[in-house]
Amino acid sequence: LACLDRVGDRALADVRGKTAVVSFGLQHGPDVRHTTLSDMPEVKKKLGADGKNHTDQNILSAEIRYDMGFGTLTVIPSYVKTKIDYKTYSNGLIFGNTTDASQFSMEARLTSNGEGPLNYTFGAYYTREKQDAFQYNTQSTGYALLVTPNFISKNYAFFGELTYALSDALRISGGLRYTNESKTQDGYTT
Repeated sequence: LACLDRVGDRALADVRGKTAVVSFGLQHGPDVRHTTLSDMPEVKKKLGADGKNHTDQNILSAEIRYDMGFGTLTVIPSYVKTKIDYKTYSNGLIFGNTTDASQFSMEARLTSNGEGPLNYTFGAYYTREKQDAFQYNTQSTGYALLVTPNFISKNYAFFGELTYALSDALRISGGLRYTNESKTQDGYTT
């Protein structure tokens, strides 16, 4: 890689490990302001830390079963915690995302032991998800996009199924499920 600056030709090795501002193409117009070396302290302040991609995710889950004699009680709790912090550069733009998200869910169900002509499953389910995010896209003229969704989703459900064996070859089954879900989000885009 070689580029021409006001001093002459430079190679990539000349700027490796150093802060450099590279401009491509021809820009003109009354609103265009070219970066100069006197702007560098302000440019570095706006850029902050160099590019990064940090993602931490913790997942906890279990399945607990208890034989109650007439049926089996199964409980499945789960929790996921995610943190994302990244910044990247592309085509003169800076893209960044800082997200803190969590999700909790719990399912409990009672299932018959399979003895006799009547078998059943009854249960309940609950989940809650929360996400707080700050996403941005900047360029030399300032913020081009700013999004901050604060998302919360809650869901609960009850379900049941009955199966009755009329004979060894013929069964009749029926089931119901009730679900209630709510989602909220606030934020803005500029």
